[in-house]
Amino acid sequence: MFIYVFSGGRALFLHVKHLWSDLRDRNLARYGFIAIPRCFLQWQEVASLLLTVVLLLMLVTEPILHCLQNYTEIALSMTCKEAKEIITSYSVFSTIAMLLHFSLLVDLSVLSTQISAFTLVCFRVLSEALLFLFALCFLVLAFASAISSLSHDIPEFVGIPRSILSLFKVTFGMLDGV
Repeated sequence: MFIYVFSGGRALFLHVKHLWSDLRDRNLARYGFIAIPRCFLQWQEVASLLLTVVLLLMLVTEPILHCLQNYTEIALSMTCKEAKEIITSYSVFSTIAMLLHFSLLVDLSVLSTQISAFTLVCFRVLSEALLFLFALCFLVLAFASAISSLSHDIPEFVGIPRSILSLFKVTFGMLDGV
Protein backbone atom coordinates (compact mmCIF):
# COMPACT_ATOMS: atom_id res chain seq x y z
CA MET A 1 0.00 0.00 0.00
CA PHE A 2 2.99 2.28 0.58
CA ILE A 3 3.85 2.26 -3.14
CA TYR A 4 0.25 2.81 -4.23
CA VAL A 5 -0.46 5.64 -1.79
CA PHE A 6 2.80 7.56 -1.71
CA SER A 7 4.29 6.90 -5.14
CA GLY A 8 1.15 6.42 -7.24
CA GLY A 9 -1.01 8.88 -5.30
CA ARG A 10 1.61 11.63 -5.39
CA ALA A 11 2.26 11.08 -9.11
CA LEU A 12 -1.48 11.08 -9.89
CA PHE A 13 -1.92 14.35 -7.98
CA LEU A 14 1.04 15.98 -9.78
CA HIS A 15 -0.11 14.85 -13.24
CA VAL A 16 -3.64 16.11 -12.70
CA LYS A 17 -2.23 19.41 -11.37
CA HIS A 18 0.15 19.87 -14.33
CA LEU A 19 -2.49 18.87 -16.86
CA TRP A 20 -5.08 21.19 -15.33
CA SER A 21 -2.56 24.06 -15.21
CA ASP A 22 -1.58 23.61 -18.88
CA LEU A 23 -5.19 23.33 -20.03
CA ARG A 24 -6.31 26.31 -17.96
CA ASP A 25 -3.45 28.51 -19.25
CA ARG A 26 -3.80 27.09 -22.78
CA ASN A 27 -0.13 26.09 -22.63
CA LEU A 28 -0.36 23.67 -25.53
CA ALA A 29 2.03 22.56 -28.26
CA ARG A 30 0.36 22.16 -31.64
CA TYR A 31 1.29 19.47 -34.12
CA GLY A 32 -1.11 20.04 -36.98
CA PHE A 33 -4.59 19.37 -35.62
CA ILE A 34 -3.33 17.76 -32.43
CA ALA A 35 -2.78 19.88 -29.33
CA ILE A 36 -0.63 18.38 -26.57
CA PRO A 37 -0.19 19.95 -23.13
CA ARG A 38 3.39 21.14 -22.76
CA CYS A 39 3.87 19.12 -19.58
CA PHE A 40 3.93 15.99 -21.77
CA LEU A 41 6.74 17.14 -24.06
CA GLN A 42 9.48 15.77 -21.80
CA TRP A 43 10.08 12.02 -21.84
CA GLN A 44 10.41 11.91 -18.04
CA GLU A 45 6.91 13.31 -17.63
CA VAL A 46 5.45 10.81 -20.11
CA ALA A 47 7.29 7.93 -18.42
CA SER A 48 6.01 9.12 -15.05
CA LEU A 49 2.45 9.26 -16.42
CA LEU A 50 2.81 5.74 -17.81
CA LEU A 51 4.15 4.61 -14.44
CA THR A 52 1.12 6.14 -12.72
CA VAL A 53 -1.25 4.34 -15.09
CA VAL A 54 0.58 1.05 -14.58
CA LEU A 55 0.46 1.50 -10.79
CA LEU A 56 -3.30 2.05 -11.02
CA LEU A 57 -3.60 -1.12 -13.12
CA MET A 58 -1.51 -2.95 -10.53
CA LEU A 59 -3.82 -1.75 -7.78
CA VAL A 60 -6.87 -3.02 -9.67
CA THR A 61 -5.24 -6.41 -10.24
CA GLU A 62 -3.57 -6.67 -6.81
CA PRO A 63 -3.82 -10.36 -5.79
CA ILE A 64 -3.80 -9.57 -2.08
CA LEU A 65 -6.92 -7.42 -2.44
CA HIS A 66 -8.66 -10.21 -4.32
CA CYS A 67 -7.62 -12.71 -1.63
CA LEU A 68 -9.19 -10.57 1.10
CA GLN A 69 -12.61 -11.77 -0.11
CA ASN A 70 -11.81 -15.25 1.19
CA TYR A 71 -11.32 -15.18 4.98
CA THR A 72 -10.71 -18.92 5.33
CA GLU A 73 -7.16 -18.73 4.00
CA ILE A 74 -4.17 -16.90 5.40
CA ALA A 75 -4.45 -13.10 5.29
CA LEU A 76 -2.17 -11.17 2.93
CA SER A 77 -1.65 -14.16 0.67
CA MET A 78 -1.29 -14.10 -3.11
CA THR A 79 -2.07 -17.79 -3.62
CA CYS A 80 -5.82 -17.96 -3.10
CA LYS A 81 -8.26 -19.21 -5.74
CA GLU A 82 -9.51 -15.70 -6.57
CA ALA A 83 -5.98 -14.47 -7.39
CA LYS A 84 -4.96 -17.32 -9.71
CA GLU A 85 -6.65 -15.81 -12.76
CA ILE A 86 -5.14 -12.33 -12.35
CA ILE A 87 -1.64 -13.15 -11.13
CA THR A 88 -0.25 -13.21 -14.70
CA SER A 89 -1.57 -9.76 -15.59
CA TYR A 90 -0.37 -8.43 -12.23
CA SER A 91 3.14 -9.77 -12.86
CA VAL A 92 3.22 -8.16 -16.32
CA PHE A 93 2.14 -4.81 -14.86
CA SER A 94 4.73 -5.05 -12.08
CA THR A 95 7.46 -5.81 -14.64
CA ILE A 96 6.50 -2.75 -16.68
CA ALA A 97 6.43 -0.65 -13.50
CA MET A 98 9.94 -1.76 -12.54
CA LEU A 99 11.27 -0.95 -16.00
CA LEU A 100 9.66 2.49 -15.85
CA HIS A 101 11.06 3.11 -12.35
CA PHE A 102 14.58 2.27 -13.53
CA SER A 103 14.20 4.37 -16.69
CA LEU A 104 13.30 7.35 -14.52
CA LEU A 105 16.44 6.75 -12.43
CA VAL A 106 18.57 7.63 -15.46
CA ASP A 107 18.17 11.28 -14.42
CA LEU A 108 20.36 10.59 -11.39
CA SER A 109 23.31 9.86 -13.67
CA VAL A 110 24.12 13.58 -13.84
CA LEU A 111 25.35 13.48 -10.24
CA SER A 112 28.60 11.75 -11.24
CA THR A 113 30.64 12.18 -14.40
CA GLN A 114 31.65 8.51 -14.34
CA ILE A 115 28.04 7.36 -14.12
CA SER A 116 27.08 9.89 -16.78
CA ALA A 117 29.77 8.55 -19.13
CA PHE A 118 28.64 4.99 -18.39
CA THR A 119 25.04 5.98 -19.21
CA LEU A 120 26.12 7.51 -22.53
CA VAL A 121 28.04 4.36 -23.45
CA CYS A 122 25.07 2.17 -22.48
CA PHE A 123 22.72 4.16 -24.71
CA ARG A 124 25.17 3.92 -27.62
CA VAL A 125 25.51 0.17 -27.15
CA LEU A 126 21.74 -0.21 -26.71
CA SER A 127 21.05 1.54 -30.02
CA GLU A 128 23.56 -0.74 -31.77
CA ALA A 129 22.05 -3.83 -30.13
CA LEU A 130 18.55 -2.81 -31.22
CA LEU A 131 19.83 -2.28 -34.75
CA PHE A 132 21.35 -5.77 -34.67
CA LEU A 133 18.07 -7.28 -33.40
CA PHE A 134 16.14 -5.54 -36.17
CA ALA A 135 18.55 -6.90 -38.80
CA LEU A 136 18.38 -10.38 -37.23
CA CYS A 137 14.56 -10.38 -37.29
CA PHE A 138 14.56 -9.21 -40.91
CA LEU A 139 16.99 -11.93 -41.99
CA VAL A 140 15.15 -14.64 -40.05
CA LEU A 141 11.85 -13.59 -41.61
CA ALA A 142 13.38 -13.53 -45.09
CA PHE A 143 15.02 -16.94 -44.74
CA ALA A 144 11.94 -18.45 -43.05
CA SER A 145 9.80 -17.31 -45.97
CA ALA A 146 12.30 -18.72 -48.45
CA ILE A 147 12.65 -22.06 -46.63
CA SER A 148 8.87 -22.40 -46.30
CA SER A 149 8.44 -22.02 -50.04
CA LEU A 150 10.81 -24.93 -50.72
CA SER A 151 9.48 -28.43 -51.25
CA HIS A 152 10.80 -30.45 -48.28
CA ASP A 153 9.64 -32.79 -45.54
CA ILE A 154 11.49 -31.34 -42.52
CA PRO A 155 8.84 -30.76 -39.83
CA GLU A 156 10.77 -27.93 -38.10
CA PHE A 157 10.56 -25.80 -41.26
CA VAL A 158 6.95 -26.36 -42.37
CA GLY A 159 5.25 -22.97 -42.48
CA ILE A 160 6.65 -19.54 -41.77
CA PRO A 161 5.98 -19.41 -37.98
CA ARG A 162 7.67 -22.78 -37.34
CA SER A 163 10.55 -21.79 -39.63
CA ILE A 164 11.02 -18.52 -37.74
CA LEU A 165 11.11 -20.38 -34.43
CA SER A 166 13.56 -22.95 -35.79
CA LEU A 167 15.86 -20.30 -37.24
CA PHE A 168 15.90 -18.41 -33.94
CA LYS A 169 16.77 -21.69 -32.22
CA VAL A 170 19.62 -22.18 -34.71
CA THR A 171 20.82 -18.62 -34.09
CA PHE A 172 20.95 -19.11 -30.32
CA GLY A 173 22.32 -22.65 -30.55
CA MET A 174 19.19 -24.24 -29.11
CA LEU A 175 18.12 -26.49 -32.01
CA ASP A 176 18.75 -30.17 -31.38
CA GLY A 177 20.63 -31.91 -34.15
CA VAL A 178 18.94 -34.82 -35.87
